[in-house]
Amino acid sequence: MQNINPGSIVKIKEKSGYYRVTSIRGGKANLGAIFGRRCIYHKGVDVTTLVECESEWYKYWSQTDAYQCM
Repeated sequence: MQNINPGSIVKIKEKSGYYRVTSIRGGKANLGAIFGRRCIYHKGVDVTTLVECESEWYKYWSQTDAYQCM
């Protein structure tokens, strides 16, 4: 089993998009933006439906124009 904690970069199984775990309570997680804005995109997502994917996200992000212009 994967160790998912607040601050982890995750994606929801069977869906696209990457999120940062903002909190975990009672087996449910809130998912928010990876950078900047303090907003929550999904509330009460079951932790068993999450996949830790920080290295996958970093590989994708390092190919973007925003990263390459830094």
